[in-house]
Amino acid sequence: MYCARKGRRSGVAEIQTSYRFECSIQGDSFSFVTRAGVFSRDHVDPGTRLLLDAIPPCQGKALLDVGCGYGALGIALARRGAIVTMTDVDVRSTRCAEENAKASGASTSIVTADLYDGVEGHRFDVIVSNPPFHSGLSFARPFVEGARRHLNPGGRIWMVVMRTEPYTLQLERYIGEVRTAVDEGGYRVLNATLSDSLGA
Repeated sequence: MYCARKGRRSGVAEIQTSYRFECSIQGDSFSFVTRAGVFSRDHVDPGTRLLLDAIPPCQGKALLDVGCGYGALGIALARRGAIVTMTDVDVRSTRCAEENAKASGASTSIVTADLYDGVEGHRFDVIVSNPPFHSGLSFARPFVEGARRHLNPGGRIWMVVMRTEPYTLQLERYIGEVRTAVDEGGYRVLNATLSDSLGA
């Protein structure tokens, strides 16, 4: 008869599953907690920083961060006065975002849901996203098409991408004219304002 017991082997390091790092975003100090498997677990990625630098003041505006990860983008914008809702399909990410928002003193609403599933019936002045760099039409079309249903008149999308084609096509179809605000280091920050002249 054999009996196997799970335990720590001598000389073998434990697998780290939780991370914490300090950083400065636009002169403001943050401390973030992340988990293994969460995107950019030990630093604020360059795309997020570029996007934050490009987004104009959103104080008092209803803002939705789609695919929020551990919350760096949404929390930084909440600290700048936006009324922020964050969504992510990954429960590890939203739990980190909840912990980070509380620690930062940022007032946010955080929902574990795919794209807009958790915010049906709500509309926003601004929708932001740093989508997965490998995503294509599988994310671009439902993200942009859904944004049209959830933007207030004159509302805007701001996003940072590495591959522009899938997003540009969908933004032009469902939102309006697309502009490139930043083109740096392989990243592009795109923005578009909802046009009433486009059909759904």
